[in-house]
Amino acid sequence: MAALSTVLLAGLAGASALNQFAGQRKQADIIEQEGDYATGVYQQNAALAELQATDAIARGREAEARYRTSAKGAVGANRANMAAQGIDLSVGSAVDVQRDLEAVGELDAMTIKNNAAREAWGYKVQATQYLHQTDMTLRGAKNQARSLRNQSLGSLLTGAANVYGATQGGGGGSKGAGDYGKGVYRRGMFG
Repeated sequence: MAALSTVLLAGLAGASALNQFAGQRKQADIIEQEGDYATGVYQQNAALAELQATDAIARGREAEARYRTSAKGAVGANRANMAAQGIDLSVGSAVDVQRDLEAVGELDAMTIKNNAAREAWGYKVQATQYLHQTDMTLRGAKNQARSLRNQSLGSLLTGAANVYGATQGGGGGSKGAGDYGKGVYRRGMFG
């Protein structure tokens, strides 16, 4: 009866160790899969941020061109008004007013262009951050999975030691390394 309980105890210890080993391996695989998924999401976000940067520059160019056209139209309308009033457009204040309008128009157009470049820069910084996050997430997942796999081996070895200890009457590894297995062979596996 004692031999049967020893065998059952050893079997349960072995099954428990194998179950824990398999569970930790499965958990490591899941962590790697989650890391791969998160990496894909970060890479997609980085690509979208790059597209937003390109779009910001394109919108800025379009807005700048539209503004330059409207600024030239404003200068032309001002010239027409002054000419309708009989003002000589080639001398004095009329020339100054036209130059001032052109300068303000150019300044506003450059401001539009600069704002678009700043917006694009923000998106590029965001894309870079996503790519860094990709690398950190992938490394973290791999390290965590590696740690779980190492723990699973430790669980398996501990389980094996428990099985051995159960078959040796609870000695649990108190014998020297040279005595390993001698009791099993002398008495037989079951008793």
